[in-house]
Amino acid sequence: MELLYFGWMLHDKSPHVRSAALSGLLAPFRAVKRLAEGKPRESGDEHLMIEKIDLSAMEHVVSKFLKRIAESVIDVDGEVQEVAMELMLELLKGGFLDDVEDDELWNLVNCRALATDASPKVRRDALSFVLEQLEPFDEAEEGKESETNIERKRAQQIDSIASFAAHTMTSGNRPVDKIMVHLSDYLVQSLRDMPEHRSLVTDWSAMLRAIKDDKAAATAHNVRAGEKANVAKQRVLVRMLACAAREEVGSIADESFLQKNMDLETGLEVKDKKKSSTKTSHSLGREHERCSLALLTSIPSLLLQFKGDLAIIPELVSLPRFILPTVLSLPQRKQDALTLFKNLGEVYLSSSDDKILFNTAVSLVSLSKGDHARASESKAQLRKVVVELRDRLCDMMAGDDATVATSGLSIDPDQSDFTSHYSKKRRTSRKNASDNGSAASSQSSLTDGETAAADTEYSIFLNLKRLRYLAKRCDLSAFFGNGEDVNQLELLCNFVCDGMNRRLRACKPLDIRLEALDEETTMHKLISSPEMLAAIGKSVQEGLQFILSVIGMFQSKFILKFYSSPKTNILGLLLSLMYVAWSLDKVQREANLIVCNDDLIDYEPKDQGDEDADDHVVIRLRNRLLTVLELCFAQYIPATDDRDDDETSVAKHSPAQLSFADYVQLAAGSVFADLRTLFPKEYADAASPLLRSLALKEDGRLVGAFVRFLGSKEHYLRGNDSEIENKKLPYSLLLPMGRAIVTNWNSGNRREAGMFLRHISSSGPTASSIVSGCCKEMKKIDAVRLLESQMASLRQSYENWVDDEPALESERPTEEEMAEYEEAEKHHREQFALLEQRASQFSQSLGVFGNLSDSKLGPALHGFVREGIRFSFSNIDANGEDTLVLGSRLSFLLLLSKYSSWVKKSKKSKAEIQDYIDQLELGMRTHEEFEDVHEDDLDALQKYRQSVGLKNLPKTNSSASVASSQVSRKETPILDDESIDSVSDLGATPSSLARSAGRPSSASTRKSRSSLNVSSLPTLPEAEQEESPPIDDEMDTPHSEHTESEEENQEAIILSTKRNRVAQSESEDDSKEDDDESVESEPKKRRTRK
Repeated sequence: MELLYFGWMLHDKSPHVRSAALSGLLAPFRAVKRLAEGKPRESGDEHLMIEKIDLSAMEHVVSKFLKRIAESVIDVDGEVQEVAMELMLELLKGGFLDDVEDDELWNLVNCRALATDASPKVRRDALSFVLEQLEPFDEAEEGKESETNIERKRAQQIDSIASFAAHTMTSGNRPVDKIMVHLSDYLVQSLRDMPEHRSLVTDWSAMLRAIKDDKAAATAHNVRAGEKANVAKQRVLVRMLACAAREEVGSIADESFLQKNMDLETGLEVKDKKKSSTKTSHSLGREHERCSLALLTSIPSLLLQFKGDLAIIPELVSLPRFILPTVLSLPQRKQDALTLFKNLGEVYLSSSDDKILFNTAVSLVSLSKGDHARASESKAQLRKVVVELRDRLCDMMAGDDATVATSGLSIDPDQSDFTSHYSKKRRTSRKNASDNGSAASSQSSLTDGETAAADTEYSIFLNLKRLRYLAKRCDLSAFFGNGEDVNQLELLCNFVCDGMNRRLRACKPLDIRLEALDEETTMHKLISSPEMLAAIGKSVQEGLQFILSVIGMFQSKFILKFYSSPKTNILGLLLSLMYVAWSLDKVQREANLIVCNDDLIDYEPKDQGDEDADDHVVIRLRNRLLTVLELCFAQYIPATDDRDDDETSVAKHSPAQLSFADYVQLAAGSVFADLRTLFPKEYADAASPLLRSLALKEDGRLVGAFVRFLGSKEHYLRGNDSEIENKKLPYSLLLPMGRAIVTNWNSGNRREAGMFLRHISSSGPTASSIVSGCCKEMKKIDAVRLLESQMASLRQSYENWVDDEPALESERPTEEEMAEYEEAEKHHREQFALLEQRASQFSQSLGVFGNLSDSKLGPALHGFVREGIRFSFSNIDANGEDTLVLGSRLSFLLLLSKYSSWVKKSKKSKAEIQDYIDQLELGMRTHEEFEDVHEDDLDALQKYRQSVGLKNLPKTNSSASVASSQVSRKETPILDDESIDSVSDLGATPSSLARSAGRPSSASTRKSRSSLNVSSLPTLPEAEQEESPPIDDEMDTPHSEHTESEEENQEAIILSTKRNRVAQSESEDDSKEDDDESVESEPKKRRTRK
């Protein structure tokens, strides 16, 4: 009866109680097991009569609570799962489950062996639970059998485990290509943790025998699992072999062997091993040699056996890198080694899967660099692969001659010679294959024969991808026969760049303002086939990556630490890959430019001329790549709302053309960011002429083009702030830009950073994590520049918000128009609320717990606030003209109020801001157009004073003398306030209050802005061009002293205010009704002059 209490407590809400209840039920089984194994009793059990424990007495409580015990193996608490799984295993061994026929209960427990959410202990005990049910594990002990029988028995046991896994993975309607074969790794890891079964995953002969024997898959109860399970079983067996080899090599191989073949992209884990004796080391060496011998003899045949299976081949081609060099050097295994090299090369040349290409490239390069007697044969095979890929590209891309008329770009004679030199063997076959003309016109033309051309273009894409994977692993120039002053790899890159240029020119979208005649004559020259555009897009992307890989090899990672978002629970993201040039690093070390890791800038080599530095192969390749990137960004197609053209003058672009334009611009943005990381602007300050020439300084056009493209896709990022988040958007749009900005932050572009910082909020948790992580790095490098970028971001977004203010089209709107207007007003207010949220996040990023993270931010914040106040009182538009209504920007103070907590900490700064804002407000109140200031704008000014704790300015009469205010501003120059982003030393520029013509509508403003981006790539100013203009001595600033005439004018203003207060109240009563009608019918006009 007392045992029932344990069963009842299994339903307790506390996991500690549930775990204790299960432990109480498990205690008798543990005690009896320890006694049977001859182990000492546990603490506290010394005086118990364990010999008299009758486990059969627990049958009643087990049968009553068996379902609850089985359900506990999927408990939310990990400790409860472990105790419940151990109890279920003891019940099975004790015979308590012999009469249980509940299939759901059995499957529930068995599936825990492959569960990703279970601990290794749970998976191990669950696999033991499964092994107790498998028939091959019920036979006699291995010690009484011969070695052949032992191998056969182990092969049967491995086959039964794979059958169980295949049946579990294929249950339900899951298709074959979606089977999660990687879960088989859990089986290998669990078997290695079982001393009695560890030999199963180290007996390579038995594992290979299980793979070669073709047996039907069966369930745990020895029932056929079906044809789909048979396919899955083969994949599970190969996956188990690959995982067992990785685990075994990682545990027994010498550390130097692992480090030599270690690669950051392969994910091979180097485990810490304790120092072993000489005897143990020899034993481990023999184990590794036995494993290598088994792999060398079996992998070549397995590659042929499973050549078409995309799930098995990636695992097989990853194994050769674990083979010992001494085994490869054995004379009796020479033929096996040569067959392995040949089969790997054939697999690489015929595969298109990324995982297969990556693993094969790693194995080929690893074997070619190994210290063994077959290294020369391995290098010869790798050279054969590289040359074959080069010849294929030359053969297929040589047919672009037919597109010369379309693209207007002639082929370089040097490139023609390059093509003809490596295409002689194929020239005859091309002529014989063409009955009606050359192969270039019938199969490789970019405009004719679209089906065949699309297939050819797809082949170009595949071969470029294969070359790219090899270019990341090794120096391809070592496999080309370079002559005197001729770099064959550079010629190949130039050839590929010219091919991409021709394709991009042939796909370039029409100018949206072409006349009808030009449109008709040009339209037929453009590629419009969706299949062709998709193939060209892929080939261009791979071409860009290939050229970049030749310039730079993946050598290190730049880690940005991101903090988790409450919604996604992301602990951290390693999001940025920093390329360090293979060729660049080679050049620097050969020229003795790098003495040590800490000296990259100050060392000056001897006998290094500027002319030689400017004509280096790395710089030539980079410049060619920049040209291709410009053509990629030239594919930009403005949105329909930005064009403002009628149907007769606009060329309609198909969805395929729009997708192609977006695809190549995304690819160009990623490559351009890597180039900016490879060639930072800091190199411009180096003593070496070569390093100075490597600095990428003229990047304004491409930066502007990338910013333009990001702006055109901003609405997709904003729509990403929902329950279903598309993480690919921020990774492809924001991550490349953030990587480049952080790398060049010392001389970065604040406008570009302002566009990037917009997405710190309202674009989804992933975008917020990326931008927040970049902000932390930017603040460490230059906190003041980050503050300036925040000002640029807020001002840009605020201007866009003002331009998007809704307005009624007619003077007498209908009910539907009023409803639409009210909805637009509501959306407009929500957009401003999001702006306030962004400003709050900007302010919070400056410090924690009320303390600024950088001492330089204190003085910079003062200038930041003064610049924000100046902008709020300014009525100068983006074109530098005085067209805005007086006070129309005062709502910007609501954004600035988010920084008030930092301002109030300094009494001196607060007092100066009080004087400054009083001066600007006084000038506004004495202006002749003060009556036009909207009450919402004045309310924003009042709220800002309250948030900072500033005293209110006494009200003055708007009809006061204006001449006095004109005296103080008559010599104030009209500055382009949009160009003032620097806040560290910013002087106070009073608002320009001169009268001018009415402000154009927001729609026309947007049209004029978009039209500027159609004809040519935009250019963002460099950091040096963005600095604030010097403060003129004649400019009125808060630090300058007032003249006597100005003081007299202010006293006159105050006196006139008191005298005219009564007259002002009477005039306000008379015009109140008219003002209400004008505000209600024309809400938009409060932003522009009447």
